[in-house]
This record gives sequence, C-alpha cells and structure tokens, in this order.
Amino acid sequence: MIHLLSAYLTDDCSFLGQEKVSEKSNEITAILKLLMALDLQDALVSIYAMGCEKEITIQIVDEQKYCMNI
Repeated sequence: MIHLLSAYLTDDCSFLGQEKVSEKSNEITAILKLLMALDLQDALVSIYAMGCEKEITIQIVDEQKYCMNI
C-alpha cells in the first residue's frame, strides 16, 4: 500500500504537491519534505494534530520569513 501526504489549495481544491510516506517512517518526516517544496509566502498552513511539532513550526515560520525577505 502507498501512503501519500498531500498539500492542496482550499480556494479551488487544486493539489500543490504530494510526498510519499516511507513504510518505516511516519508522516512527520514527509511533512517536512513537502513543506520544503512549497512557496509559503502569504500562506495559511493548516496541519492536523500529528503535525504539531516544533521542527515543523520552525520550518514554516522560517520559510515565511525567507519569502518575505525579512
């Protein structure tokens, strides 16, 4: 079985990207990989409870700072 993690735009339900979750891993590592591939400028990121990790939050905030050239 293949387990995919997806990112999509809620305005028009278009998919922005997908990342395969390794069989011997969990979705946290896939979330980090998927976030690195996305442009988060002016984005509202919503992740369910499993994604509420300090490392994921730091990556989202750092990416938004980079996109805003702060």
